[in-house]
Amino acid sequence: MCICVQVCTKGNSMTTEIFYFSGSGNSLFIAKYLGERLGNSKLTSIASLNNKTEINCEAQTIGIVFPVYFISIPEYVSDFLKRLKVGKEAYVFVIANAGETVGNTLIHTKKILANKSITMSAAFKVYLPDNSIFFATVKSKHELMMLECENQLKEIIKKIVNKELIVPDKEPIYYAKATANVVKFYCEYILGFDDFIVDAKACIGCGLCERVCPVQNIKLKEGIPKWEDHCTMCFACLHWCPKQAIELKKQKVHQDFQYTNPKIQVQEMIERNND
Repeated sequence: MCICVQVCTKGNSMTTEIFYFSGSGNSLFIAKYLGERLGNSKLTSIASLNNKTEINCEAQTIGIVFPVYFISIPEYVSDFLKRLKVGKEAYVFVIANAGETVGNTLIHTKKILANKSITMSAAFKVYLPDNSIFFATVKSKHELMMLECENQLKEIIKKIVNKELIVPDKEPIYYAKATANVVKFYCEYILGFDDFIVDAKACIGCGLCERVCPVQNIKLKEGIPKWEDHCTMCFACLHWCPKQAIELKKQKVHQDFQYTNPKIQVQEMIERNND
């Protein structure tokens, strides 16, 4: 989602706009945490900007918050950045969140921004439970990860307020973009991360999956969800389903597999995606 935040500091006023994308609520949680502590905040979803060919941001400080998919930046976020325009003096920070590793994500994001003549001023990584079905974070770690994330964000806020320059240099070669592409190919075509099935007996036809999908890839037909062809593999539909009626077609999911950020409600996800 994208967030426009008016930030007030001691004796100084500046505007901050934070853009974020969220499926299970982690990135929304991060964005809200920042906005509430930096000052007056207005949140806007990247998903809500889907029909805009160009996004002009005049804020002095600009944040970009998103989850890591396949050890890289989600294509949906990458496409958004290619439509973004900012002022020459803008302080641009990026926060990538992952369950295990951010890989080459920050370097890749830096390059995308550079291609738009946007300079990355600072980049941060934080860790929250992974919502991946195949690589899920064990539930016993969730509470501690949330606590540690909040501690990280407190330090990040200080750096943002001081406009510290923290630019990534390079990552290990095994996190190259080619590696991310291989991982994505394996997850998409071998593991079937964008191929879902519905338990017709469990599904109640509530349409929550359709409403919470940030890319509007799901349509309810005769009370049963049907997926179109532009899934971003965020798993929002699968994790927010109140009856656990959605599963991966090619993979047997474990019991109690759902994860959503405990501080985010599904209705807020839906409303912000449609602002």
